[in-house]
Amino acid sequence: MKNIKTIINLNKTIGGIFLWMIFLLQITYDIIRNFDLDYLIFDLIFFLIFLTVLIIKKKKIPIYVGLICGILFLIIDGIIWWNTGVREIKPPEYKFIVDFMMDFSYGFIAFSWVMIMFERNNFRENILWTVFVYSGWLITASLSQFLPLLDLEITTIRHMRNLRIVEIITVICGFLLLIFLRYDYKTILFIFWTGFMLSFMMESYLLITRIRPSGFELLLYDSLILTNQGVPYLYIFFDKILPKIKERILKNWISKDEKIEKSHIIT
Repeated sequence: MKNIKTIINLNKTIGGIFLWMIFLLQITYDIIRNFDLDYLIFDLIFFLIFLTVLIIKKKKIPIYVGLICGILFLIIDGIIWWNTGVREIKPPEYKFIVDFMMDFSYGFIAFSWVMIMFERNNFRENILWTVFVYSGWLITASLSQFLPLLDLEITTIRHMRNLRIVEIITVICGFLLLIFLRYDYKTILFIFWTGFMLSFMMESYLLITRIRPSGFELLLYDSLILTNQGVPYLYIFFDKILPKIKERILKNWISKDEKIEKSHIIT
């Protein structure tokens, strides 16, 4: 009887996952943003403010990871997807500044925030950083809506029809890898919350300000899937690989100091 119940529960779980995947695959394929040119200017101002605060707070690792992710987003979105027709920008002559806002600025701010969350600071500090990032994005978009400075409209489109299944599989593989590496369920839930919260912040303010009026379904999909494609792998890097890199750098410094001391003694 226990085996039968186990099989029934397993079938229900698999069936539930299958139905969820069908739902997620039906989400809007063309992801559209409509915004004015001045939105890019306000975004640049917030980017500089955020970078300044990171420097003042001496958040070196978040800065480095943010820079890498910003460049990576530029390569994927601004070069690969642009040249393969996945992405469109209208009018195309504003591609450079749009790339900076949608790729580099987003990638830098978003994954700098992720690394700050991974540092497991006190709860109050994490809340302050979260409010800082979300309010910055929301105010940036709202100012563009209410202050008529440069009202030239720009439209960006991502054609995601052939990428939905890839995105979902990437997320599943990332969390299976966490289980395989024997992370406890609290850590896995924390990682999932970090990815969920980041995408929710990114997408909800676009929905509120009508920059991306795609509805609740896309907000749910992106919150579950979008940044959770990368967050599990980034946590593994942060937890498993980065400490070894730091240790190796420290050993190199120590060995260099020892060599310098020996050379002084000999002379």
